[in-house]
Order: sequence, then structure tokens, then C-alpha cells
Amino acid sequence: MNQTEAFLNDPKFWLWVKSPDKELENYWQSWCEQHPDKIKELQEARAFLSTIQFKQFTASETEKQSDWAKIKAGTQSKRIAFPQFASLYRIAAVITLILVALASAYLFFDQLNVEKAPVVTMEQRATSAGQKISLKLTDGTYIKLNSGSKLIYPSQFSDTARIVKLIGEAYFEVTKDAKRPFLVEAGNITTKVLGTQFNVNSYSENVSVSLIEGSVEVSNQSNGKITRQLIVPGEKAQWTNNEFTVEILNQLEIGWKDNILYFQKSSITEIKDVLEKWYGVTIHIDRPEKIMKSFNGEFQEESLDNVLESMGFAMKFNYRIEDKNVYINPIEDE
Repeated sequence: MNQTEAFLNDPKFWLWVKSPDKELENYWQSWCEQHPDKIKELQEARAFLSTIQFKQFTASETEKQSDWAKIKAGTQSKRIAFPQFASLYRIAAVITLILVALASAYLFFDQLNVEKAPVVTMEQRATSAGQKISLKLTDGTYIKLNSGSKLIYPSQFSDTARIVKLIGEAYFEVTKDAKRPFLVEAGNITTKVLGTQFNVNSYSENVSVSLIEGSVEVSNQSNGKITRQLIVPGEKAQWTNNEFTVEILNQLEIGWKDNILYFQKSSITEIKDVLEKWYGVTIHIDRPEKIMKSFNGEFQEESLDNVLESMGFAMKFNYRIEDKNVYINPIEDE
């Protein structure tokens, strides 16, 4: 049995094609991500199955009474009989026609090089440290991907939902489509929108969603329980300690999309993580415990040298840059 036949024998596949819902969409999208080499067969089977229409056979009242009388007669005679009823003949004929149609259509699709449904493949875009990119999806949605991030998405969205997966951080301007919600899966959080502007940060386990415009629903599913939270523009929701916390959004936190580097009460270790992603360098800190003072500040399109000079003056450390490595050491008090 080849893969196309396996799909046609899978009840879950039939349900997806004939009566799709969110759970089935998620299941088959996940399947495509895990089996990219089988997507072509999946599309062929889906296109073929979509062409088949089943009509329900209804026996007439006369046929029902006739069949019932024969059943009663067969029961009273206490012998095994295989009555040949008119309705059974019709059912057998219908089944035969369906089998012939299935075989003919399969050969038609498999042997003749006819036009088939578009093949959906899973695409991905990734950024390295120090790199940011912008892209537009097939539905018109604009996305800016922050450094050290990855976006996985289908080459063509389904008719019921637009689902993408994010690792890292990205800013979204989603094209409105009331019939197809846009879902971003990041870590253990799913963000659901129809059309809006928002930012998702999943660099750490504490995934956060910041809303600029519109409205979104964020949800977490774990241990058989679904937790949902609605947020409005100017709010940030974060999943921490198995619950959502909502706070006022500081716009500078998403300044990265406008090339603004922002720090608020940031320690040297927090600064290290940000600068490594932003500039694509590796930072080595000597005795970080000696650099305890936090730093506040913002920089727009500044060089690494200028940023470190300002920080070093405020936090009392020296630095040197050697190619893609930065070495920081505290200034000892005299």
C-alpha cells in the first residue's frame, strides 16, 4: 500500500477533508512538519477525496414493508436465508459504482498528468545573531524576525486557520481575515488573532505577548487544562509560574523592530544576552559579581563600541573588542 492509499484508508484523514476543525488542522499541520517528504502524496489524496460526493439512499415505503415481511417470514421458518431484496440490490449497485469511481479516479490522477491541487510545503526563515529580517506571508501578513529567531510556516494557509510557529522573537502585523484566525505557537503559548499588531518574545520559558493594536487571546494548555487570557492594546501578557500576568507595556521593550536598543534596570548578565544577539558577538565577563550595578538607557543604531563605552562609564568596567569577541572586566576601586 503506497502513501496515497494509506491516506484514503485513514478515517482521521477523511474527517479532516470532509469536516475539518481546529484540532484536525493542528494534527495534519504537525504531521506535515514531521513528514515533509510525504506532503505531495497528502495533497494528491486530499484533492482526490474532495472530488467525491456521496448520496444517501432512501428506500421507499413499499420497499421497506416488503423487506420487513420477508424478514418476518424468514424468522418464522427458522432457517438461515439470504433474502435478495430490491433495496439490497440497489445498495450493492451503489457500492460497486463507488468502487469503480474510486479506482477510475485514482488511475486518472495517478497515471494522467492532470492539474493537481497546489502542493503545500513547510517553509522556514531563520536569523543568526546580529541579524534581523522582514518577510510577508501569502495572506499579506508582515513579520519582522529578531536576531537568533526562527519562523516555520506553510507555503499556503488552509481555508480554516493560519498557523505559524515561532522560536525566538518576532513582530507581527496580521492581515485581517474573519474566517481564518491567525495563530502563533511559541513555546507553551498560543496567540490567536484575526488581524492586529503584536510582538511575541519566546527567547526564554516565560513567553510574553505585547499588544500594539487590536485584540488578542493568549492561551496555555498543560496537564489537561487550558488557561486563556485576553489583552488589550498597551498591555503585555507573560506566562510565569503556570499563570498569565498582565502589565502595562513599555513601548521601548519592542523598540528592537525600530532598531532601538533599550535597557531598564538591567544587570550585566542580562546586558550580555541582549548584546550578543544584537551584535552577533560572544561576550566574556571577568568576575561579573564585581559589576553589580544595573543600567538604564537606550541606543538607536549605535555601534557596539559606543554602547559599551557608555555602559562601562556608568557600571565601571573596562572592555576590549577582538573580532567577534568582547572581553569585560571590572574597574577595581583604589
